[in-house]
Amino acid sequence: MGTAVVLGAGFAGLLAARVLAAYAERVVLLEQDDPHAGSRRGVGQYNQVHTLLPGGRGLIERWFPGFTQEAVELGAPMLHSSQIGAYFNGVRTVSAPTTDLLCASRPFLERHLRDRVAQLSAIRIVTGRAEGLEFTDGAVAGVRYRAEGRSHFLASDLVIDAMGRASRLSDWLDDAGWPRPPLRRVTTGINYATGYFRATSIPDDLLAAIAHFGPDHSDGSTTSAAVNMIEDRQWMVVLAGLGQHRPGRDLDDFVARCRNDLPPIFRTAVGGEPVGDILRYHQADSRSRDFTAIASPARVLSVGDAVASVNPVYAQGISSAALHAACLADYLADRPDLTEPFDRFFRRQRLVVDAVWQVATATDSARAGHRRPMAERIRTWILNQTFAAAATNAQVAESLNLVTSLFAHPDTLRRPALLARTLRTNHRGRGSGRIEIPDAQAL
Repeated sequence: MGTAVVLGAGFAGLLAARVLAAYAERVVLLEQDDPHAGSRRGVGQYNQVHTLLPGGRGLIERWFPGFTQEAVELGAPMLHSSQIGAYFNGVRTVSAPTTDLLCASRPFLERHLRDRVAQLSAIRIVTGRAEGLEFTDGAVAGVRYRAEGRSHFLASDLVIDAMGRASRLSDWLDDAGWPRPPLRRVTTGINYATGYFRATSIPDDLLAAIAHFGPDHSDGSTTSAAVNMIEDRQWMVVLAGLGQHRPGRDLDDFVARCRNDLPPIFRTAVGGEPVGDILRYHQADSRSRDFTAIASPARVLSVGDAVASVNPVYAQGISSAALHAACLADYLADRPDLTEPFDRFFRRQRLVVDAVWQVATATDSARAGHRRPMAERIRTWILNQTFAAAATNAQVAESLNLVTSLFAHPDTLRRPALLARTLRTNHRGRGSGRIEIPDAQAL
């Protein structure tokens, strides 16, 4: 390619640009927000808790060797699985060895990744707002954008839409007479509240934890919570509730919930001086656009949240973006004809989207009361059974962790031998009072 243009310089755009740098003479990253600003208008949850899952970190490390070690040298803690606690319905689950985490805020990780991308000679980052596409003979010919108060046009051989949940590509396609990709939604009604606190001391045991509560165990006031030790000796703590439940409306409420309703590490985290105000974020739904269902023009495709954006509680956004970039790398390695629609790419990407969607929307669909096909209800039931068994069975926990870390597809949880182990574990656990087991009536 001569010129490739990436719309959006978040994680999805930065990683797509890295892939394109191996195939294009010039890659232009077009980003509307000032990369040096403390917040980003296009990312409502910018300063909320983010987690780089091991599956995504492995891909980033492949494209940017030494990324993890450099982040650690800059101050991001690298936590071993023994330093990370996981709780389901208030019960501590057994540790899985693949849960090692690089813990840092999103601004820290994004800045570090952007610095590595900027070192590539083929890539140029431009501050400007994309305003539309130009089409010629069934293909995208370039991008119209506005920068420094003037309108510009940039001819391109390929355009990557990495504009996130607010992507305008569907509107642009519709305006040009192309079909809009079907949009599926699952209500989340998730309310986030994130607080930062100075660490008065560094514990010897736990430095991060996540707590999930199933639909039958929570009234919605706090459905999930997470705490991480991050750069600059800070604790980053998030509480999540549903619907009208907005945990952490103010600092006093936030601290009280951490002290009274959650595992001890949360109490430790909020014991230090708060850094800034409690930050809130609301997401109405998870959404996914199906580009495999339409005839689309050549020379344009979408990655990251522009394709699928799910409940942030499951921390899959950054690593999903990395997997989308891996699909792009796999596709371009075949030297495709860019004058043809990217059907093969979208089919590959769809495997990733559906895998993440299964995990992220299973509980949300049940909570929202959606009518679901029997196959989907069975998958949800198996997933809930697996979460319950993972509390006490190390082998089940390891298999589940491979899925939630985006190393393995959720269908692996349905393998006969593993499913049998899961059900035996839960059968033995009934009546113990330690775990709540979802039964077949949930179907």
